[in-house]
Amino acid sequence: WCLGEPPVPPEGRMLYQRDLLHQTDASTRTYIVQDELSAEAMIRRGVLATTCGEGIAASAADWTPLRGRPVRIWPSHDGAGKRFAADLMPRLAALGCIIELIDLARLGLALGHGPRDWCELYPSAKAEQIHALPGQPWSPPRAPAAAAAASECSLVTLRASDVAAKSLRWLWPGRIALGKLTLIAGDPGLGKSVLTAELAARVSRGQCWPADRSACPHGEALLISGEDQAADTIRPRLEAAGADLARIHIVSAVSVPGAGQGARALSLHTDQQALAAFLAAHPQVRLVCIDPISAYLGATDANRNADVRALLQPLSALAERTDVAIVAISHLTKSGGSALHRVSGSLAFVAAARASYIIARDRADPQRRLILPSKNNLGQDASGIAYRIVSAPNGAACIEWESRPVAVSADEALSAGSDAQRHERSEAAEWLSEVLAEGPIPAKQLRQEAARAGIAWHTLHRVRQSAGAISRRIGFGREATYVWQMQKDAANPHAP
Repeated sequence: WCLGEPPVPPEGRMLYQRDLLHQTDASTRTYIVQDELSAEAMIRRGVLATTCGEGIAASAADWTPLRGRPVRIWPSHDGAGKRFAADLMPRLAALGCIIELIDLARLGLALGHGPRDWCELYPSAKAEQIHALPGQPWSPPRAPAAAAAASECSLVTLRASDVAAKSLRWLWPGRIALGKLTLIAGDPGLGKSVLTAELAARVSRGQCWPADRSACPHGEALLISGEDQAADTIRPRLEAAGADLARIHIVSAVSVPGAGQGARALSLHTDQQALAAFLAAHPQVRLVCIDPISAYLGATDANRNADVRALLQPLSALAERTDVAIVAISHLTKSGGSALHRVSGSLAFVAAARASYIIARDRADPQRRLILPSKNNLGQDASGIAYRIVSAPNGAACIEWESRPVAVSADEALSAGSDAQRHERSEAAEWLSEVLAEGPIPAKQLRQEAARAGIAWHTLHRVRQSAGAISRRIGFGREATYVWQMQKDAANPHAP
């Protein structure tokens, strides 16, 4: 016996149910899925299915048992599934396989779902129904034609003298530009959603902006809110802000004709065409608020720069094409250095936005909120603005603006929380050094003592290295235990 998987052969990882593939005729249609549970779900319905394993890249497997077979690829309905199919199809084509790709768009599955989810939706489905699912034949592109097309490509340029100069147009002069993407980020409870209602209300009335009293274009607004209900939260806030309710639209869902679902949640990954169609039909819309943008990413990985850029570039182009200001709301991470690096997710969110603002508490007055610029690519950084959250006569939250500008920078405002965190971690490191000074302590006991001292376990993990402590495993298997000790005691042979 040996612990773990056997070594992977040089030709690649063996396919799931490889013996079953060898026992069937080469003319049998074979389905390729991304995980073993999906393969088993289809095999139970009389369909031959295989996989290279969940989370395994197609390049790591040996696909030769499928040589010359007719195959249907059924990936998961997300970006990972699309990449898996794109990587797999050329490999199967080289083996002479007849390839067909399941048409995911016509199945009506939600994003991220795959064959196993389809089998759960249709538990009585048999092999005949699976074979009847819509598919798209695939054949490899002809290399000579592709090379010829590539050789004919050329740059499209124009002289700067031929470019007609165009002035920036503003929703809020100096702060929020029309035709651009603006990002506003802050911790929970600071009134970011109340702020979007305030922005929409001023646009609906064409009311001057606070502090600088600059002009606001009179138009309509579109609110895309994933955290608040329209009836009991959004409308009361709009009323409290004095909005013209007839000029404000609230997205509730996306209708899906013919998919058997009726309606579903909006996704910027798949529904930007629907958003573009709405803006084309409502040319008076001057402001679109997405609150928070993380709720509408769909299959996009918020931490991958390339994925976020691919999502935000067409969104920015849509803003420019329709002359609409798009304001995206985001959250802050607990740490991360400067204000630009504190926005949750990939740095591409800040890079794609033409202006970015941070909402922070005033360290001298916790009830006072500060809107502070962290980036402005469209002009000089404007000064910050302060406001408070108050209750309107209808009981809803609304914003009370201050008239004086704020000179504090975003980095300075966020440093207050950083100072508190550094103090907390310093105290935790000092406590850990004192406790371990007398010798190693089992991790379970240390966790209990830390809780009694009011120190979070994850904080101890963060300061373990700086305090000079290490964690060691004693024993093997189920009898193994972990102890924490100072690094200078690690060579002690008498340590438990």
